[in-house]
Amino acid sequence: MRWVVKVVADGEGGEKEERSIATIERGCDLKLEELGLTLAEGKEVLAALQRAVVTTQVQEHGSEFPRCDRCEKRLRTQGYYRAFFRSAFGNVRLRVRRLVVCPCLHSAKRTFSEFGNHLGRRRLVAPEWLYLEAKCASLIPFEKVANLLGEVLPVEDGRNAETVRNRLGKVGQRLHEEKIQSELARVGSGEAEGSSTGAEGVESQSEAQTIVGLDGCYVRNRHPDPQRLFEVIAGRVQGPTGKTRYLAWVRDSGSHAHDARQAVIGVGGQPSSATILTDGDTSLRRMVGPMNHILDWFHVGMKFQVLTQTARGLPMNLGSTRDWILKAIKSAKWHLWHGHQNRSLQLLDLVHRATFMTFVVKADPSVNGIVRKRTGDLLAFLGSNVDSLPCYRSRYQLGLPIASSPVESAVNQVVSRRMVKKLQMRWTKRGAQRLLQVRTEVLNGTLEDAFRRWYPRFRAAA
Repeated sequence: MRWVVKVVADGEGGEKEERSIATIERGCDLKLEELGLTLAEGKEVLAALQRAVVTTQVQEHGSEFPRCDRCEKRLRTQGYYRAFFRSAFGNVRLRVRRLVVCPCLHSAKRTFSEFGNHLGRRRLVAPEWLYLEAKCASLIPFEKVANLLGEVLPVEDGRNAETVRNRLGKVGQRLHEEKIQSELARVGSGEAEGSSTGAEGVESQSEAQTIVGLDGCYVRNRHPDPQRLFEVIAGRVQGPTGKTRYLAWVRDSGSHAHDARQAVIGVGGQPSSATILTDGDTSLRRMVGPMNHILDWFHVGMKFQVLTQTARGLPMNLGSTRDWILKAIKSAKWHLWHGHQNRSLQLLDLVHRATFMTFVVKADPSVNGIVRKRTGDLLAFLGSNVDSLPCYRSRYQLGLPIASSPVESAVNQVVSRRMVKKLQMRWTKRGAQRLLQVRTEVLNGTLEDAFRRWYPRFRAAA
């Protein structure tokens, strides 16, 4: 038995054009492997159908000679050039006409494409094909994307991992530039942050529940000089309704302020009153703008734990002095938990001074030096973040977050699974920034919205 697949094009004037695009043959004996279309036949039908539709569209578009918008004079043809249209259903070779610019326009350009500037390039990529490649490449390695798409779709250039990487980079760069321009426009217009209307009490209650958790991780640099690793900041934003958004950027990339602000707005919060949890890196506060900063209790508790373990190494012959140092460290942690920051810093300062006492130094100089150093580091750490030390006990009783442990899963979700774990990939800062832009858009489910902004006739929202 034989099936002939035909395409019928109905013109606006009623004329019809029919052409055969594929032929499928089967024997009389039914085999399971020949039941229905095979993958190769399906790819062949899709590719032939795409060639027929695209060719007819181009011919229909070029059937009428355009006229000048100003003087309505018929434009002359300069010639034709070859172009390639790449899509998920194969490549189509096009013959595109170039038109001479009308003299009445006095333009510096002599010719232009009949498709206009947006379709005047020699290499055209369908938006849906670009979206599919970018989305898949942000989730799995480039080579696997190329192999997978080349296996299931009738594409000729989908088997090249370098092509997939370049197209992902173009999408990521466009997202990055869009965010930079949006941030510059916001700053230039002097837009006020945190402006709101309505009941103040209701808004403050919901805004207080908007939590931004940020943490950093390191990615292997493709170029070992001048640095072998570079830092990537990743985080998660949780809104009043439980909605979450992911954000990530390469440090000093320039789009961090806009990323954090849009993530907070996306979950229903206000950037000026959102709460940010970090490990004490003061530069993060400058990156994300004016937000309420809280020092992560986990990092504070770990520093106290290390100091306590070190102080227990002091010799026993110090007697009551050793016991007092241990008790003072424990008391400083207790006061910090209950919101008595000044008293906690005073106790740590007393411990630091005690390490300079002569009989303490002579008892065990090496251990005492370590205790002195770690006490000084803890004092400097808490002193630089003294405005970020709330009453942890009250926040804990109210059910508000005091630690950035959920951010660890965000770092794993955004960065580690794609760029670090098991893959051992090396990245440039620019390549990592582009991938992070696309990956966070995919995880947040907003990549389609970006393509709708760029291509107004992109697929309709579900």
